[in-house]
Amino acid sequence: LKNFMIDSATILFDDSKNDLRALPKVVRLQILTVLSFVWSTAFSLFVWGVCFLPPKTTCKFLSLLLAVFQASYSLLF
Repeated sequence: LKNFMIDSATILFDDSKNDLRALPKVVRLQILTVLSFVWSTAFSLFVWGVCFLPPKTTCKFLSLLLAVFQASYSLLF
C-alpha cells in the first residue's frame, strides 16, 4: 500500500512521468490552474452546503454537479 501511494504521487507530481509532460510548461500551468480552481470551488460549495444548509438544497446539487463536471473535464487531459 505504501509503494502504491508513492507511485501514485510520483505519477501526479513528477513532471517527467505524468501525462502532461508532452505539453509546454505554460500550457501545463494553465490547465492545472483551471483544474485547481474548479476543484476548490466544487469542494468549497460542498462543505458550505453540508455545514450551513439543509441536506437537500440547490447548493449541494450544484456542488455535486461541479464535482462531476470536474471529473469529466480532468479525464479529457
